[in-house]
Amino acid sequence: MKSILLELFQGEIAPLDRYQVILKEYREQWDNAMKSENSFVKKLDEPLREEFEQLMDDHFDLIPLEMSDVFAEGFRIGARMMVESLWDNNGDEAKGQA
Repeated sequence: MKSILLELFQGEIAPLDRYQVILKEYREQWDNAMKSENSFVKKLDEPLREEFEQLMDDHFDLIPLEMSDVFAEGFRIGARMMVESLWDNNGDEAKGQA
């Protein structure tokens, strides 16, 4: 079996590509938000509609940056948990070595 770290480094796996929303509540809120947005956009004249769509595009461009930052912080927390699980409470020797 190939190392998952090696696969990640070589770009063979991409966590963001595997991400899927599984929460029913999220899906329902997303659908409601899209219906509300579509209803709102229909009320706008063409210049305002274009401006609003550009504003939304700019906002959505931020989401991948936010997700990558959240992923990195979660990874750091997970790594700290692994290190802590391998060392004693004082942090001066590996568990099982005393």
